[in-house]
Amino acid sequence: SQLCIRRLEAQVSMLQEEVACKNRAVLSRAAPTDDAKVVMASLSRREDQLGLREADLDDRERTLAAKELALRTKEREFNKRLDEIEVTLSAREALVAEQEMKIKRGSCSPTRSQR
Repeated sequence: SQLCIRRLEAQVSMLQEEVACKNRAVLSRAAPTDDAKVVMASLSRREDQLGLREADLDDRERTLAAKELALRTKEREFNKRLDEIEVTLSAREALVAEQEMKIKRGSCSPTRSQR
């Protein structure tokens, strides 16, 4: 989606340059005619639309960045929780292995909760 945003930004930039170029061409004419006024009004509207599109792209880009940050935060929290679970399981495995060894040696009998 970042690639799409970059492409749209490039298109907006090209269209803005085109509008500016056409504006300069129209302004360079000696006397503004009614046709020139119509063209200028059209170019002005188009320029406004491009500005709105650019603002929309900026908003979408900020939204994507915020979502990406939230996902990275959740990923870190999830990995931390997995690490905690892994440590707990390793400790339980060690305890079970130790109790199994004691039982095999006959040094203690299992309690009711261990059976």
